[in-house]
Parts: sequence; C-alpha cells; structure tokens
Amino acid sequence: MGKDKEDEIRILKHLKGCVKNQRVKFPSGISFQWPKSDVIKMHIGKDGNGKPAVSANMQTDAAAFEGWALVLKAHIGELRKVVLTWEVARNRDDKHYQRFLYRVDRFRRAFQDWFVCDQPYTQRFGICNDQPDGHYKLNVPGKARARIPSTEWGERWIEWMLVNDKEFSSKFKRQAALSVLGNQLPVGVFEVEVKRGKDVFTSQASAIDLWGVNSSGDELSLFELKKPGNAKVGAISEVFFYAMVMKDVISGRFAFGGERCVGVDPWPPDH
Repeated sequence: MGKDKEDEIRILKHLKGCVKNQRVKFPSGISFQWPKSDVIKMHIGKDGNGKPAVSANMQTDAAAFEGWALVLKAHIGELRKVVLTWEVARNRDDKHYQRFLYRVDRFRRAFQDWFVCDQPYTQRFGICNDQPDGHYKLNVPGKARARIPSTEWGERWIEWMLVNDKEFSSKFKRQAALSVLGNQLPVGVFEVEVKRGKDVFTSQASAIDLWGVNSSGDELSLFELKKPGNAKVGAISEVFFYAMVMKDVISGRFAFGGERCVGVDPWPPDH
C-alpha cells in the first residue's frame, strides 16, 4: 500500500470518528497526503470519466475542494494548513475550469491564514482583478422561473412553492427574517456585455436556488436547496461560489447587465 493511500485511510478514519458516520468516503478525483500532523495536501486529479475534475460541475464531490478543505479544517484540530494542487484542464477556456479558478482565487483570499494554492494560475485566469468596476456582467433572471414545474416534490418544485405559494412563502420569510424572496438568480459571468461568446463561466442554468433580503435592506441571504438523500459536499462549494459572486456584485466589481433588468420582479437592485 502506497504512502498516499495510507494517509487517506488515516484521514478518513479520523473524519468518520469525528462525524460519527462510517459511510463517509472521499471521491475518486481527489487524493490526500498527510505529511505532517498540521499539514494536509489535496490534489484534484481525474474524475470517473478520466477527465480533469477541475472541468467537472462544482456540485460533484470530486471538484468540491472548498467543501473538503473546510471539513478537514473543522475536524482536525491540529491542522494549520491545507495545500491545494490540481491537474490543469485540457482547454484553458473551458467555462467550468474558469469558474474553478475563480473559486480558487476567492477561497485563497478568504482563508489565507490556512489555505494555500501551491501552483500558479493567474495567467490562465479569465477574470482579471485589475479591470474597472462593472467590467464583468451577470445575466438576469428569465421569466421561465415563474412557471410551476410539472414534477411535484422535486427540488425545483419545492423552490417554486417556497416563493410562489402564499402560505409556504410567508412561513419561509418569517423563519429566515426576509422581506423579499426570489428564486433562480443567475450567476453566469460575462465580459463587458451579456452576450453569447462573451461568457467567462457557465451561464446556462447556473443560478442561486433561493435568495432573500431582510427588511432593513442590508442583508442578503442565499439558499442552496437539497432534498433528503442529496447530501453532497459539493453543496458547500456551491454556496461559497454564490456568496463570492454576490460579494463582487455588492462591491461593484460585477454588475447586472441586459435589457430585461427592468421587467424582472423581485429584482435585487431595487432592494
């Protein structure tokens, strides 16, 4: 048995004991090393289809480095540093890969005290942090989100009910202290204008399930909806990505674009 495999078994055994769940397992696309008691190295390799996992959907556990890093940091008390490396995508302009690099950049900035990116990436990064505010645009919600889904008790149906059913919506708003509630807020990022060919990240069907604003208008809440049984570490990565995109919107670095802005209700800039 190789040293890497031994390290993974040690880490996994430790996690299972901490969370009291023997079914916890690592995805095949990520390998772990534990060279020191306070350092864990995490490498993102190939997914189950033999492709670099960095080009996979961030919901998949093999690409969810943020989730695994936070899980390790939360449950290994002596851990001082998590170091990330990865197998570079075959296509630099792959939209999933560009979104991955954005996530790496923002996670590194948010948790610089203990998270280390151990390989260069800025030359391949489609988002330039030196661009003026508003250079990057987000698409806006479409009217299709107002249609009730045909499959009852699916995640999209539950989401629709929470927003559109008066009883469900009022209860949810009260529980989460919201005055405004919306769904399917897109997080596709484009350069200069919202136009096909200008997209930096995946833009089709990439959206925040539920979002809301409190009564004083100074707090934005984001929700990733999961049915029982869909317990994926990737949900942590999704929520982190959404939070960073909205943080860039609030700071002015990103701006909403498109002619349909005025016709969307509820609409974030109004609040």
